[in-house]
Amino acid sequence: YKWYKSLLKEEKVDEAIRVLENIPEDQSVPKVKYALAKLHLTMTRPSPKTTRSTTPKWVKYFKCVTDQVPVAVLCKSYLVDHGLLNAEEDPLINLLNPETRIWLLAKQAEANRKYIDATEILSEFHTTNLRIVLELARLYHIAGDRQKALANFERAHSLNYSNASGMDIYASLLYAVFFILISFFH
Repeated sequence: YKWYKSLLKEEKVDEAIRVLENIPEDQSVPKVKYALAKLHLTMTRPSPKTTRSTTPKWVKYFKCVTDQVPVAVLCKSYLVDHGLLNAEEDPLINLLNPETRIWLLAKQAEANRKYIDATEILSEFHTTNLRIVLELARLYHIAGDRQKALANFERAHSLNYSNASGMDIYASLLYAVFFILISFFH
């Protein structure tokens, strides 16, 4: 695993994948499978809904991790996000903490292109969790609600002013508002 990490630092992704894939199955812990899934996901850039007859390697690895660690939320999130797992049918959904459960249910709504439903799900939970606030802002942006998107990006920025995630969308929204104001006064 350390060899894989050093290869990644050198940007030798194909070699890093080979190193992890050559780890014997009995020594391949969930951390290794998760790393493989992330690498394959990055390499293949799947479509929002995977419809190929052969299952991509990243799906197999994420499913393997969730089989071994049923509460592996990030793995479930990727699968839900790509329409490969139904969060509402997950038997463990009610055992997760409220933020995690809401996150997965919102991801389920997003996978079904129900962006307003996803925002309603996330809005029910008043949180200072930066990831959830950013996700809410991003979903409002997709749903076309510029005001609420801006408000949530501002909230995220106030929670952690050094965070760069999602700030590209925030900047484009601020520019759009600025452009509208300039147009209005000219």
